[in-house]
Formats: sequence, C-alpha cells, structure tokens
Amino acid sequence: MEIIKKQKATLDEWKKRGKEAYKSNANMFRSNSHHQDYDSKEKVELAHDKAEKLEDIYLFSDRKIKLLRDKWNYSDEEIENAKSAWLSGYRSSRAWYKKADKKYQAIIDSYKSIFDEASKIAYKVDVSDIKDGFPCGWAIISLDISMHDSPLGKATAHFNGGARTPMYKYRLKIDTPSHGQCISYDEKINKEVVDYLRLQKVFANSYSIID
Repeated sequence: MEIIKKQKATLDEWKKRGKEAYKSNANMFRSNSHHQDYDSKEKVELAHDKAEKLEDIYLFSDRKIKLLRDKWNYSDEEIENAKSAWLSGYRSSRAWYKKADKKYQAIIDSYKSIFDEASKIAYKVDVSDIKDGFPCGWAIISLDISMHDSPLGKATAHFNGGARTPMYKYRLKIDTPSHGQCISYDEKINKEVVDYLRLQKVFANSYSIID
C-alpha cells in the first residue's frame, strides 16, 4: 500500500493561493455590484485593502492558524512567511488586474456609441402585442463564437470572468427594458437589438432561458 506523506505548502503555493484569492474576490465583487458593499469602485478598492490587511480572510482566521500549528506543525515564523507569500500573490494579482482592467475598459468604451444606440432601439420596441404570462424566463445578448477571440470578445470575457458558461462569459452589458415575466418580451426586443449590432459588425446572438 502506497503511503502518502503530507507536506507543508511551499511559499510558492501560498503565493498562488493569494493570486487565486484576488481573482475570486474580483469576480465576486463584480457579480455582486448591486450590493451596497460593492456598488462603487471606491468600495471595491476598500474591500481589497481589507484583504491586504488580512481582515476577514478565513485562511488566516484564528481557527485556521490553530490548525496550521496543531496539524501541520507550523512555527510562528512559518505562519508569518505564509502570510507574506499569500499577500505577495494577492498584491501581484491586484496589480495585474488593475492594468488589464484599464486595457479592456478602453476597448469596451470604444463601443459605447453602438451600445447606447442599441439601448435606445431596445426601449423603442413595441411589445404591446405580447400578453404577460407563460412561458416565463428571460433572454440575454451575447457575442457570437466568431467574436470570442476578438478584442471585444476578450474584453467582455475579462469583465465576466466569474461566468461558468460561454453564454454569460461573453454577455454584452446593454441596457434593455423589463416589461414582465414572459420571455417573449426579451426575445422580441433582443431580435431588434441583435439585428442592429450585426449591422455594426458586432456579431451577437440572443439566448433564451426558460424559468
């Protein structure tokens, strides 16, 4: 029988955990941008500042520190080194994302006039022929697979980094009206928007989600 020997994490592994923690936090803050704690850039930066002070970091909670000492025989010095390595990873990832955010936001901003016009079109669509009710659901507008490797595709994927499916990873953030629960509202509106976007060489599709 093979005996697997448990080993302490290396400093490189602690650094990697710090990088992953930043990415996880960044995605969580973006997906919860409607929450009062993350609804502004200043609040998000404050949340990251708290993480760099190891505030509310479960990995370094009293319980986890005790586990490191009791189960893994970490000395006080090793714990401090682990914290330093984790912070190094968190900060390096934060610096990388700050630079990437600026780069990709510039790409998104270059499409502002197109997306603004798409929103105006969405609000002008006449949906008076639709009766609210079944089938319930919603529809979203996402870039076609042919644009996933384009600058816009990469920028969209960057800001939707927490999405688990391509449909949401490449979802375009275009303001559209909400008229009711019936999915037909979104489908009719999105058709008009997608037709306009394609004329602007922004190849997108509408995807329906039945509730």
